[in-house]
Amino acid sequence: MDQLGDGVFGLTAVQENFIGIYENAISKDKCNEIINCMEMHMASNPTEIRNGTGQFDKKDIGRKDYQIFAQKLSNNSILKDIGHALDVCVNAYADIFFTLKNLSHIRSEEIKLQKTPPKGGYHVWHCETDSKDTGDRVLAWTIYLNDIPDGEGETEFLWQGVRVKPKAGTLCLFPASFTHVHRGNPVYSCDKYIATGWFTFNA
Repeated sequence: MDQLGDGVFGLTAVQENFIGIYENAISKDKCNEIINCMEMHMASNPTEIRNGTGQFDKKDIGRKDYQIFAQKLSNNSILKDIGHALDVCVNAYADIFFTLKNLSHIRSEEIKLQKTPPKGGYHVWHCETDSKDTGDRVLAWTIYLNDIPDGEGETEFLWQGVRVKPKAGTLCLFPASFTHVHRGNPVYSCDKYIATGWFTFNA
């Protein structure tokens, strides 16, 4: 395990099994601002909401969540704050896994905001390069926007035996490939909010 001490803006990080877990990447106040903007936008623009239940034959047994893209929001500072957090964390990650510095990779233009209701989640084991349209992904990332009670809503990694607990402001960064098969475990007592996306090869 590699551990980094307090850094920029009080950032703390742990890298284990190529899974970077960065606490305090975004402040709790900013997390609440993102959630509020997301809820207001979803209420005003219901036709823009993507429903994850249609992805699998078993409907919400496979997946149950609601998604919009941050670029749709009127608050442009959200994109800037998320982008800054990603830049800081991926640079810290590449300092440990230094070969990444030799790769040409860029952050995806798409930043997805996701709301998972009680009994929801992305329950199917998967990786982020499991289709012909996603083969250019290098790293995947998730920012947890609210605290979730113990035993609910973790990001669980199959081969590594790791469960990442959702905590407001924590950023999780990991390889997009088959080595990091994962799933989103269900929540039961509350809604779960995240921002998520990918770093992709720069063709």
